[in-house]
Amino acid sequence: MQQFTIKDIEHLTGIKAHTIRIWEKRYAFFNPSRSDTNIRFYSTEEVILLLNVGLLNKYGFKISQIAEMPPPQREQNIEQLDFNARNENLVNKLIMQMIMLDMDAYEQLLSAYILQNGTDDGINNIILPFLQKISLLRNEHHVHNAQEHLMFSVLRKKIIAGILLLDNPGTHTKTVLMFLHEDNHDDIDLLLMQYFIKQRGMHVIYLGTNVPVKDVLQIASNKKPDYIYTMLNKEFTSLKADKYLEKFSLLFNEYRVIITGELFQRYEKNIPANIQLSTSASEAMKSFL
Repeated sequence: MQQFTIKDIEHLTGIKAHTIRIWEKRYAFFNPSRSDTNIRFYSTEEVILLLNVGLLNKYGFKISQIAEMPPPQREQNIEQLDFNARNENLVNKLIMQMIMLDMDAYEQLLSAYILQNGTDDGINNIILPFLQKISLLRNEHHVHNAQEHLMFSVLRKKIIAGILLLDNPGTHTKTVLMFLHEDNHDDIDLLLMQYFIKQRGMHVIYLGTNVPVKDVLQIASNKKPDYIYTMLNKEFTSLKADKYLEKFSLLFNEYRVIITGELFQRYEKNIPANIQLSTSASEAMKSFL
């Protein structure tokens, strides 16, 4: 049985640890296990409960009211909340299906939403918030490899299906060449970026993951894209990024290069003239004129 720390609960529910401890003392919602050093651990069932309690509390129900509700009434009240709240509830359900490795249910929930609301709403209202929530668990190494592989296999199919719907040859004004570096195989963020770039009517040359720089240079020399786009993962330190930017700027000095990476939030060194840095994909989108 998978166990979760109170920090995991904070990440998943948005409820502060202090508040969770108060609820634990004041209401009979749950009774977490404790380690030999008195550290709280929560079960999957308690996480589901806290997700529902936190959602109802966020959307106007007093905690004293929620404490008196039987579980079916909590579920019923959640279903009667507004559109945004129901979307949050679906994201919560997807997280729990991922944790329990029930990827059939995971895909059915996501497919039903996209069928009813469209790919664009599915990506913006469900997939992006879902990825934002689990990224915190991934950073703490509380998402197992099996969960991640299964989850990404489903998300990849949905995003690629959306990308294919955007293909409209002959109408493009600019071209973006996209890739991830060698030893980087996590393409979900790059696929999402491809989707948003294509939404803007641009042509994408998508090289995918694990691409040697020499291959990128060869293709760029042949295709002459307006932009080259890539992402640096968390394994890059500021020092490694400094050397990388210098080398990349020289190799691609005739192109406009846009690079995304969280480390650029604290990057204070000189940036080569042909390179533009962004801390997130949404910020990078502003660079494509």
